[in-house]
Amino acid sequence: MDPPAETEILEGGVALDHNASPTDDGDTPVSMVLDNGDLLLEIMLRLPLPTTLVRAILVCKRWFLLASEPFSLHCFRRLHPPSLLGFYVSTRSTTTHLPLRPRFVPMPPPEADRPPPLPEPDSEQPPPLEPESEQPTLPDSDQPPPPESDQQQPLEPEPEKPPPPPPPDSAHPAPQEQELSAAIRMAETYSLDAYKEELTCISDLQNDTLLVSGFRGESFAVEVHWPLSPHRGVVAIPVTPYDQLDGMAGTAAHFILKVQSGRSHSLAFVWLSMGFLIKGKGEYSLKYKAHIYVLQEDGQWRFRASAAAVLPSPKSNSRPLLVGTKIYLEHSTSIAALDLKTSTFSEIPLPEGMERYSYEDMVLAAFYDSGVCLIHLDEDLQLFIWLHIDGGTGTPTWLPIDFISLPEMFETLGMTGWTDDDEPATLFQTAQMGDFVEFVFLKLGQCAFCLDTRRRVLHKVYEVTQEDQTLEKLHPLMTTWPPKFPELKGDHLARNVS
Repeated sequence: MDPPAETEILEGGVALDHNASPTDDGDTPVSMVLDNGDLLLEIMLRLPLPTTLVRAILVCKRWFLLASEPFSLHCFRRLHPPSLLGFYVSTRSTTTHLPLRPRFVPMPPPEADRPPPLPEPDSEQPPPLEPESEQPTLPDSDQPPPPESDQQQPLEPEPEKPPPPPPPDSAHPAPQEQELSAAIRMAETYSLDAYKEELTCISDLQNDTLLVSGFRGESFAVEVHWPLSPHRGVVAIPVTPYDQLDGMAGTAAHFILKVQSGRSHSLAFVWLSMGFLIKGKGEYSLKYKAHIYVLQEDGQWRFRASAAAVLPSPKSNSRPLLVGTKIYLEHSTSIAALDLKTSTFSEIPLPEGMERYSYEDMVLAAFYDSGVCLIHLDEDLQLFIWLHIDGGTGTPTWLPIDFISLPEMFETLGMTGWTDDDEPATLFQTAQMGDFVEFVFLKLGQCAFCLDTRRRVLHKVYEVTQEDQTLEKLHPLMTTWPPKFPELKGDHLARNVS
């Protein structure tokens, strides 16, 4: 049993009172609210950002434990999903045909939110209104007498109207806007210049966590970065040997990061290797093997498990998606799901009636870390969004949750949605689209567009103007989730809080 102590010490020297209450006023209205766990949670859920939630837990240990509960974080995220700050754009050189080092681009403000432009000095202005002419007044002797009444009643003054609220001051934005602006500035100043210009790629990006691969000098490195938390430094991924299996013709690797929520959230790294198993002339199958590591508090990786399975047909050149304990791999006519717990594959057919025409017409995305969404863009630029549902009967189904027609949206931008070579817009292969598919990135020629699915607005967010580069990939950067709580020392209930 731990010895009694009056205070607990948070990492960083912050002292918390063991039995402190937010107020010592007894049974005052304030204490009656703050001493009620349900009401206190409702107040915490109204905080605008995870950073303000982290500040709130420094009040006392009771607030700390309440805010860091998995249920509390679940509710907070449902009310305040991570915000889109911008994206890392990757281009490719047209001379060397090599990918170039990504750079961060903040999201431009929507056109609808921008103030109208001021009129030009030379533009025609409406004529000023002429002052009303003064009405002639009669002499006092000629004024009509006031109406007679039995009793003169004093006139009651009219109640004063409250003054109109002042217009929003752009020089003093709301605290939430200040927090988001500070996060954007931090991402803009975070540099990846330590890597060489060519062959530097982002292998994965989950919220604010980047997995970057490239050459540092003469050495090739694959490392984890936190642009919004530069004090966490850079962590190299573990070295995983390739498995030399019988009949393997080659190996390809994919990297997937997963941030786990909850009081004991941690960072997981999954190395997914792919090998060709030759069966005969022109016949082969694919062997997939996933190696799973978890990042410890001391900065070291710990091997957790591995899973392997064989697919009878090759997969398309698409990006795997990790959701929960399953890795989803896209195929031309179906989706394969590798269960990391059982090392088995299951096949999910595509939605009924869906026809594919290119590699870039479909993308998979996580739905609130527990489900999978399929986004499909057909040749007529009609966008369909389905949610995968497994009712437990073994027969997966797709639930249509949204449909958006894009030609009309492109018309508002003065475009048709097709290039001069009659190529339609396509989907960027991005795994992050918000918790509930709030945004979708599209590519048209050398331009990138962001579709706001809730507001039904399409924005042009980037264009490659360099003649020696082509637009390749986009990686959305979002606000930090889950929040990084300081470590609570000396209590067995919260010893592993991080």
